[in-house]
Amino acid sequence: MSGFYITLNQGFAWFSDNFGETRGKKIANSLSLYLKDEINAPLDRKIDLRSDHNLAKGYEATTIYSKYYNLNNIKEINVVEDINLFLTLLNQLKVIIASDYITFNKKITSSIGETELPSDISIRNNIFTLKRSGKKATLIYDGDKFILQKGSYISTPSSEFPKYHKAYYKNALALYKYLDENRILKQDVEFSSPTAAAVFANGRSTNGRTDWIDNEGKPISEYLKSNNKNIEMIIEEFKNFYISNKEEKKNSKIEEWIVNANEIIDQFQKEYPIKRILNLRLDEYCLGIENSRETLSYHLEFGKYKKIGPWIGGGTVKKHGIYFSAAENKYKGPDGVIEDVESYWIEFKKQLYDFIKSFELDIEPYITKEKFPLLKDMSMVLTKLLYLYYPYKFINIAAKQRLNDAFKVFGYEIDKTLPAEQLSYVLNKNIRKDLNMYNEQNPEFLGNAIWNYLLFLNKGNNSDSNVQYWLYTPGSTGDMWEKYYSEGIMVIENDGLENLLELTNKNEIKDLLNSNKKNDRSGSLKNKVLEKWEFSREIRKGDIVFAKKGQSTILGRGVVKSEYIYDEEKNISYREVEWTDKGEWNHLDRFGTPIVRKTLTNITKYDGYAAQIEELLKQEIIIDKYDRESFLNDVFISPEKYDNMVNTLLRKKNIILQGSPGVGKTFCAKKIMQSIIGRKEENRIFTVQFHQSYSYEDFVQGYRPNDDGKFELKNGLFYEVVKQACNEYEKNRENAEKYCIIIDEINRGNLSKIFGELMLLIESDKRSEKWSINLTYSDEKFYIPENLYIIGTMNTADRSLTMVDYALRRRFAFIDLEPAFGTDKMREYLIKKENVDEELIDKIMVSFRNLNAYITEKLGKGFQIGHSYFINQFVDSQDFMVTYQEILEYEIKPLIEEYFFDDEKRIKDAIDKIILKEE
Repeated sequence: MSGFYITLNQGFAWFSDNFGETRGKKIANSLSLYLKDEINAPLDRKIDLRSDHNLAKGYEATTIYSKYYNLNNIKEINVVEDINLFLTLLNQLKVIIASDYITFNKKITSSIGETELPSDISIRNNIFTLKRSGKKATLIYDGDKFILQKGSYISTPSSEFPKYHKAYYKNALALYKYLDENRILKQDVEFSSPTAAAVFANGRSTNGRTDWIDNEGKPISEYLKSNNKNIEMIIEEFKNFYISNKEEKKNSKIEEWIVNANEIIDQFQKEYPIKRILNLRLDEYCLGIENSRETLSYHLEFGKYKKIGPWIGGGTVKKHGIYFSAAENKYKGPDGVIEDVESYWIEFKKQLYDFIKSFELDIEPYITKEKFPLLKDMSMVLTKLLYLYYPYKFINIAAKQRLNDAFKVFGYEIDKTLPAEQLSYVLNKNIRKDLNMYNEQNPEFLGNAIWNYLLFLNKGNNSDSNVQYWLYTPGSTGDMWEKYYSEGIMVIENDGLENLLELTNKNEIKDLLNSNKKNDRSGSLKNKVLEKWEFSREIRKGDIVFAKKGQSTILGRGVVKSEYIYDEEKNISYREVEWTDKGEWNHLDRFGTPIVRKTLTNITKYDGYAAQIEELLKQEIIIDKYDRESFLNDVFISPEKYDNMVNTLLRKKNIILQGSPGVGKTFCAKKIMQSIIGRKEENRIFTVQFHQSYSYEDFVQGYRPNDDGKFELKNGLFYEVVKQACNEYEKNRENAEKYCIIIDEINRGNLSKIFGELMLLIESDKRSEKWSINLTYSDEKFYIPENLYIIGTMNTADRSLTMVDYALRRRFAFIDLEPAFGTDKMREYLIKKENVDEELIDKIMVSFRNLNAYITEKLGKGFQIGHSYFINQFVDSQDFMVTYQEILEYEIKPLIEEYFFDDEKRIKDAIDKIILKEE
């Protein structure tokens, strides 16, 4: 019916446009009266074409159709004849009203006079507009092609665009030549999919399947369901995404572990061959026991195998199947306390072994707990283990909801009763077959690409008309944003309450808040009651959350992914959230009004407000300001020392921050560079760690084997960063953006070997084109620009320090960093940020100052213990003293033992100084 409606309107609006509004309305009125009896009855609905709204709507349709249909021959002054022409056409419509629209369209265009259509364009009856675009963009889908129409507005690309899909970004760069000065598309452009068109038009990650809608609000995905090519198109779209994502990860210096996945998987299989499971002792598997950091469970969730395969952090320890509860002094399983631990352990590891062995051959998926009852509720751990043993048979995703999402996106049939490990197996089998990826050399890339692809599709996917929009403050002032963002959650303070779902109405919440002496936070009681009620009961999965800070800044956007969750152990209320956007956007500048103060506010009812915030987030991320004051708030260093560090770096270009273990050298290096740049920059600060085998070929340029076994010239991190800095420098020499390479453990590498001929060029007075030289493996001229800075870090307790040669010392300035024990800054941080008891803080400060004095006397100042061992350690602690003792046992004590070798007396004397006696 939408096609019928638009076709009628185009003629009426055309008359209005050509004969004047008043006369046009009369024509519309005459035809509408005719429709009343002749057309509305068979349609069983009323169509009123007399309103200004409908005339305007029809005019839009006319501008589209008039490009292909010659309407000039209806420009007759005799209005009566033209009305009769339309009446004739409408009579034809009555006959075929229950038939297809295309037949009618052919009849009407042949009656009016049809120009010859381009050979690649059929009757365009499926027209879509971009739901989230500020200005109009129009897509035509003819059952085969997706054509973005001439006249569509193309948004300025956001800084997130290239991050989420390089292939689309490169395509967009090539198409920008078709835009005029107002970013209006000057010609039709064909795309391979609706998402490709939407991303180009929107300038950011957009799910085109849901965000292209017809005039009735129906998404284009509804039209694609009946298209046999739909799944092929999705697979092809994902394949392009996969290639782009893989290339990004291969070049990433932050996620190097992805590239090295095969080595780590091989290491795991050698350390834990499948047969070893049958012979594992309980103390080699179980969390919660003494020395649990050496157990398999610890390595999988927290230790050396944490990053490879599915990440299984979070949730409860029950997911490991068996664990030791220190509080109860008992071993526990999914059903509670285990009475006969020895028998249970024998059966448990037998079931675990049999389960893993069963996947050596292709199997039919099954419900795990029915065959292996002791393994129930272990899906996350089982998926990880199976992936580590059979990396080409499982997708490295353990979250069941994310796996379900993948099945839905790729159109695979799904048995929702299957647990995550079985879904991972089936998904892997299907997608490798469709992508013909049996010979892929690194299994980690596939799951990583699926995860990012689902995130990519989810950005902007809020087509559900029942979606609600919320403003939310993470923490009391937005101070918990980084933590909640990284953990994928949103949390509200319980104010002394426990499980909010146990309170049946708002009055119960109010009464408990009134009676609770802990409830002394500022803010009205009414707001607190509403906050608790809405968070626990009214937020729904799929709702959109905008995180905020203060009354001026939007921090990010997310999609709610879970129902209300109460963590009894931590006494917190939270929901899982897929955070899709992160940055800082100025709400005050955009709207001219401050954001509401409340922690949680439902803004759905404020017409257009949420859409305007969505538009705000499409803009370039506002500079996340970071300056001298920010640095001094984050780093335990005096203002005078900060000024000296900055001045030295700007003058010398190269500095080394040296100090004992734990003084925060790498953290300080990043923060000082951000303070110089003026914002929390992530894209111009790069980190690398030197080691004994690191070479010029790794760092600068060299020949490396490719996937075909042939050698090709590949550029290293230093080469790539220098080229980026040069491009910026050559565009704007006076105000070029600054770049930085942070070299961790710089003294561990052979500097002459790593820098080679470039050792000369890093000097501050050699930073220009006139000092260009040829690289070892190419004839390319290469120089280092003024806007590149190098910050090295050096551990003064490293006994290889004496190996640092004069060439390094002459080209770098050396700055000492010292432990912050006893400083007001550290004390204030532990009180305000981590809520540590002041009495305990004072004891820690005194104890470690005494320890460092002892170490300085016996070994020298460079061997002191740094303060960072106690930073970000107490935030989630239930018992500060237990956390302190764990830090001593597993982090400080091994270091002291290394310092003093076999001198038992000195080891004891040192440790005695930091053991806190309970009074």
